[in-house]
Amino acid sequence: MRFIVSSSALFNRLQTIGRVINSKNTLPILDCFLFEIQDNILTITASDSETTLITNLELVESDANARFCINAKTIQDSMKEIAEQPLSFDINPDNMEITANYQNGRFNIVGQSADEYPEMNLPQEDMNALIIPAETMLNGINRCLFATADDELRPVMNGVYFDIQADNLTFVSTDGHKLVRNRNYGIKDHQPAAFILPKKPATILKNLLPKESDDVTLKFNERNAYITMESSRLICRLIEGRYPNYNSVIPQNNPYRVTVDRLTLLSALKRVLIFSNQSSALIKLHLESNQLVVSGQDIDYSTSAEERVPCEYGDSPMNIGFKGTFLIEPKPMEPTKHQYDVDSETVIGFLRHYGLAKDFALNIEVNHATLAGHTFEHELQAAADAGMLCSIDANRGDYQNGWDTDQFPMDIYELAQAWLVILEGGGLTTGGTNFDAKTRRNSTDLDDIFLAHIGGMDAFARALMCAAAIIEQSDYTKMRAERYASFDGGDGKAFEDGKLTLEDLRTIALRDGEPKQISGKQELYEMIVNLHI
Repeated sequence: MRFIVSSSALFNRLQTIGRVINSKNTLPILDCFLFEIQDNILTITASDSETTLITNLELVESDANARFCINAKTIQDSMKEIAEQPLSFDINPDNMEITANYQNGRFNIVGQSADEYPEMNLPQEDMNALIIPAETMLNGINRCLFATADDELRPVMNGVYFDIQADNLTFVSTDGHKLVRNRNYGIKDHQPAAFILPKKPATILKNLLPKESDDVTLKFNERNAYITMESSRLICRLIEGRYPNYNSVIPQNNPYRVTVDRLTLLSALKRVLIFSNQSSALIKLHLESNQLVVSGQDIDYSTSAEERVPCEYGDSPMNIGFKGTFLIEPKPMEPTKHQYDVDSETVIGFLRHYGLAKDFALNIEVNHATLAGHTFEHELQAAADAGMLCSIDANRGDYQNGWDTDQFPMDIYELAQAWLVILEGGGLTTGGTNFDAKTRRNSTDLDDIFLAHIGGMDAFARALMCAAAIIEQSDYTKMRAERYASFDGGDGKAFEDGKLTLEDLRTIALRDGEPKQISGKQELYEMIVNLHI
């Protein structure tokens, strides 16, 4: 029996469902993936007996239907370094020997009979059904998962509680110390129901749902849940038991309410937490008229810190204590740095998709480039290449932890590379440079701001002169043109113009073989920049 499949497509599916398999299983067969081929469709199953994940993949070619098992670790490790190409599998049904052939070689493994693999629990007629948008389900799980418990004595708290009412769907989680309730009024069902989704399948869904765009079909009864997505199906055993009455914990008529910017409070908490007691991590919040004072101290080491954060609060003064990490924990479940500080390519793609590319241009901030995981010059280059570079926010942050410290730009080497991009991209046209920086822990006085403005402008001016000298006096431009000369004609130009498909590139790679290695001369380019500083 033989079948052919795309190597990258197969490896991606194996990586996705491989998260289900435990490092140690009660049944040895559960260390394997179940492969089932039916009418040129490959169905792959992974299970730990309580959670089962199934995915389908269309084959390039197959000559028969078959069922067999392959050790999960062996097949995943063997495919890690195989580039995208057709992968041919030959299976001997008599001794379960499997031979995989690819462009430069082959490997042999021994499979196992699929008869030993446990049957999955298919949904029954008495199951409740609910259709949920993938984004809604992802948001609910994301915001609750961090607050689930790991408590063997109270297993009902080890998962996310789905409470379905006539007018809403509520996601709930608690570990006894903190409680999250996320209510969505866009999802409703005429028949109220509830279930507890264990932490493991919830974590798996957290990784699967970002890739989904369609609705998710959720079927469940008292014991099992069956979740169908566009590319996969998840079957899991639910946690049995009665979930705590979470509504009774939340005060219904609490007169005290404070509204504060989340990111500002988060930054203050992180800074103050450094000076609080490391074991208790206690933070004190003092509320008074439109002001929140965050403070912490460590008596043993005589350290303390205090920060004032503007807020909306008009009631009587109040003091309240928290374990600081409790307040910081939800942060990863809120919009992440790529949602808040998206990179240039994401913004450009968004504007082009909605036909707004001619209506807007980009303002690039140094620290937002850091938060997006890129360099400042990379973000500038992306914007310049798209003809959408307008202006600069020159403030930078902490390169090690990404904190938005709003420091003034002082690194001439970094700024010279930025100016190279700007000058070669036609300049800032109608835009300019904004020194959006402020005092902080390392520079607290008013004269620091005065000096920083002078130093920042001087650094930008020196970097501009440096970049101009590099372009006018060095071989920088010539060297780069020679480095990428292959894109000026032939297949290289066709690729740059977007005229080649992946199949064309594969044909070229097979025809030409390994390309000749050409050094990028990194140190030489860096020396050229240093020479002109």
